Amino acid sequence: MARTTSALVSEAVLNGVKLFHLALSAECEILWSRAPRPDPGWSSTDARGHFHAYDSDGKLPTLVASTRQIPCDGSCRNWDCDGYSERVYQCALCAEQVQPGTVEREHAESLETAYTATVSGPRELLDALAPDEPLSLSWPGGFATARPDGNVTVFNNDVVEAGLRLVGPPRTRLGSLPTPFAPRPADIGAAITAGAAVLDGKAVDFSRIVADAVIRAALPHLGLDAEGSPLP
Repeated sequence: MARTTSALVSEAVLNGVKLFHLALSAECEILWSRAPRPDPGWSSTDARGHFHAYDSDGKLPTLVASTRQIPCDGSCRNWDCDGYSERVYQCALCAEQVQPGTVEREHAESLETAYTATVSGPRELLDALAPDEPLSLSWPGGFATARPDGNVTVFNNDVVEAGLRLVGPPRTRLGSLPTPFAPRPADIGAAITAGAAVLDGKAVDFSRIVADAVIRAALPHLGLDAEGSPLP
């Protein structure tokens, strides 16, 4: 299933040419799955007192994973069956077998997001689209790098409309664009560390989207003002 989010932006500029209109779009493929996934709250202590848990990246740094082949017991009634493979986890220190916790309810996984844009502007826009190198697209609160997608239309010899493919997600100030253009809460902390007022907008799992109101309520505690800029 594909989900598309659009945003209209005013006062945009492409390679120095002021645009009449800019429409940004983000199309994300959503995959619904019941496949087991790591339970971030799981932890366990083996018989020798070694602690095990998922780290912040969903990995198991204290366990060693291997695969073992389970022979067919005949219950499948397929006489050519070679059995099946099973993932086994063992403590890296004592080799005790540990079964990591998983969640098996239905969940959504967002795959790669494609960012595109449609721009319109004066005839000078044709010259701005001509260079082979990436184009600079900016607007109040954000900017992006883009390339023409080959779709160009000229209306009445005066107005030019063109399609663009963004090179990665746009960089946006908090609150200036809707999700999935808006930055994640985790990016806010990174921006504070870097002392940056402009944050990376990234596609996220829709189950983890946080409403703007919740983010804004947290801004003062993160050292940011209402626009997402560091407080003086």
